[in-house]
Formats: sequence, structure tokens, C-alpha cells
Amino acid sequence: MKLLDATLQVGMPIENVAEWCRLNGVNERTFYRHRARVVAEGAWSERSRRPLSSPAGTPEWLVTRIVALREELKPDNGADNIHAALVAAVALPGWPTGAAVPARATINRVLGRQDLLARNPVKRPKSSWRRFAYPRPQDCFQIDGTEHTLADGSVVVAIDIIDDCSRLWVASHWRPRLRPPRPRSPR
Repeated sequence: MKLLDATLQVGMPIENVAEWCRLNGVNERTFYRHRARVVAEGAWSERSRRPLSSPAGTPEWLVTRIVALREELKPDNGADNIHAALVAAVALPGWPTGAAVPARATINRVLGRQDLLARNPVKRPKSSWRRFAYPRPQDCFQIDGTEHTLADGSVVVAIDIIDDCSRLWVASHWRPRLRPPRPRSPR
């Protein structure tokens, strides 16, 4: 198509349209349609591919209602609370007959289009979900310390030692909680 459009835009004469279309893999009807458009508009330009209507889109009255509920409820209430409020509103008079309550994802898309969502760019990276395991057993160990409060109020630290390859629980010890030494003031 780009070759056809470029050829028509430059105005290169094509004497045998059928042969040119066959050599370049273009349908003849498409050729004549594009040529008529170039003649009518004077030049080739890209047109929007957006549909003229989207009947399955969220109706404007519902978008207005979602935005109003977002303003009405506390700002940190999101799609779940708005969905619950819309479910409650179905029973009230004024809700159009046969209109369904939109899904949570639809409510989030509406809020996003209206710039009412708080962006939270600090997310856990996907690579952190991948489990790390050392390739050979007994070469690397994980040592974890967890504080526990006993019944008498004393605090102890449980120290677990785990083989990083086989996940074998090698040892478990407990110690009284150690406090770091206090830094001395400079003299």
C-alpha cells in the first residue's frame, strides 16, 4: 500500500493498471479507490482509524456518575467502593432500566481517562518474585534472625540456617536479643 500511495502522490503515470497491480500485489479496486481519493483531496494523507462510534463504550451518564461518586466518597476510595455504591444505586429510582453496573476494571479505566487515579510508580519489580537458588548444596546458606517475645516478656532471637540450594533446614538456635553498643560521644 505504501508503494501505491507514494506512486499516486508523486503522480507517476501508470499506463497499464492491471499489470502494475499484478506486479506489485495490489487489488485493482483498491488502486482505483486510492487514485480517486488522491484526485479528490489533492494529496495523500493518513486518516484516523478511530471508529465513528463505539456502541459498547461506557455511556456518558455512567461516566458522570462514576466521577461524581469519586468526588463524593473519600479520595482514597477506589473502584471497589465506587462499584459497591453503584450496586446500591441500582435499587434506587433513577437508574436506567436494563443498565448494568460496570466491572471494577471498567471503573478504573474511566477514572484513569479522567485523571482521577493516584499514580504509584514505586512497585515491586517482577524480578523480585523469581526465586534465587544456589546451584550446589552446602556452598551457600541463608541465615535469618527473627525476634520473639516469650511469656515472661523477655525477647529472644531465633536464628535459622537454611541451605540455599536444597532448602534443607541445617540448624536453628536462639539467643537473647543483643543490643548494639551505644556510640560514644566524641571528646
